[in-house]
Amino acid sequence: MRPLAITGVGARTPVGPGARETFFSVQAKFNAFHESFIVDRTGEGAVLSAIAPLHPRVGEEARLLELAVAALTEALQGVADSWNARHRVGLVLVTPEPGARPSPWSFPASVVQALLERFPRSIGSPRVSLIPGGHTGWVMALEQISVLFAQGQLDACVLGAVDTLCSPRTVEHLDRQCRLRNSLEVEGRVPGEAAAFLVLEPLRPQSRALSQLAAWGEGTPLQGEKSPLPGALLTRATRECLRSSAANNESPGLILSDMDGSKHEALEMAFARFRAFRDQASAASLLHPSESLGDVGAATGPLLMVLATLCLLHGSGLPGGALVATHTPPGHGAVCRVLPERR
Repeated sequence: MRPLAITGVGARTPVGPGARETFFSVQAKFNAFHESFIVDRTGEGAVLSAIAPLHPRVGEEARLLELAVAALTEALQGVADSWNARHRVGLVLVTPEPGARPSPWSFPASVVQALLERFPRSIGSPRVSLIPGGHTGWVMALEQISVLFAQGQLDACVLGAVDTLCSPRTVEHLDRQCRLRNSLEVEGRVPGEAAAFLVLEPLRPQSRALSQLAAWGEGTPLQGEKSPLPGALLTRATRECLRSSAANNESPGLILSDMDGSKHEALEMAFARFRAFRDQASAASLLHPSESLGDVGAATGPLLMVLATLCLLHGSGLPGGALVATHTPPGHGAVCRVLPERR
């Protein structure tokens, strides 16, 4: 795998209209959790983390459209101006994994069309790919983008995701699965919504990069392995990622994880940290953005990469960069390493 340059970022979340605002809100542990009109099985209003201007009764498609267009517009600012008719640009969207939503559910074509209209007309229509991978789909996306760059098929690619778990039918679906945080399920998740986009280019000496994706890894079950130990797949992903970026001798100083501290998920992360880092694990601090944002579904991976980039940009003193770790039950792990751009 070849390192990728991150040249633009954008985000839209309940705690910030842009990437910077979201980053500082997460750093300060702010949240936008509030009771909704949707009554859960405890008889109380389900707690959501939703965009304030978007009323909960607004449909999924309208919510996704509002989130995605705002985040993509921010990511393209100052980057797309340098593209011309010779630039071959791609758009890769990570969407929820099959079965993650009440049926029927499909990613709206209107959202894809609205995103394409935000690109400069001078470059023509970007090449579009949809990857239904949920929390860990961004690793498949990075692999695909890396191959396209290596084959010379693309000069730049926008990787992003938008997801909402705040629609009534999704909240009710989560409630039936006992996954909502309430008085009965104190370790449940708060449904959230977000969009995040990164502009990626091959890493070159002249790249105007904000940061770089040095390596990424994926943890999947071995042949015949039916029930991996807690943290095993996340450990494999972390080791693969660290091995691929071994040229950087500094240990990662920060781990951004989608695991929000519940007992099961804390156990997964604890095992992975111990096995993959050993003595280095104590030096890496943990950041759980889900404590501020709730569960943002397929947008998790791209959003964590945006936050990692901004963390490195705002003088956090992390020469070894940051690790982004996500998982999809029953433990499928994905990890990438974001390094500060060397100037």
